[in-house]
Amino acid sequence: MLRQANPVLLIDLNLRGQIMGLALAKGIRVLPCATPIVIWSGSANPRDRQRALDAGANAYFGKPSDFGAMHELIATLAPYLFPNYPHLSELAEA
Repeated sequence: MLRQANPVLLIDLNLRGQIMGLALAKGIRVLPCATPIVIWSGSANPRDRQRALDAGANAYFGKPSDFGAMHELIATLAPYLFPNYPHLSELAEA
């Protein structure tokens, strides 16, 4: 998955399975991967937000989310970190 250019990784804080969301973010950050990470969570606890940022996330959104704000964040981060990647507006037109 990380071998391809991903404009943004959206990870659930309470991701269940073999790896939890924070552990996944930390694991990605030890790789040579500058892809922005957005942690998405149902928690409104400020400590969870700080833990996500400490794990390497670029942003934290609580659920239910303001999807307009999330789209704005993704549209802002993707072209900055991936200048050769098509801008989201260009993808929408395709």
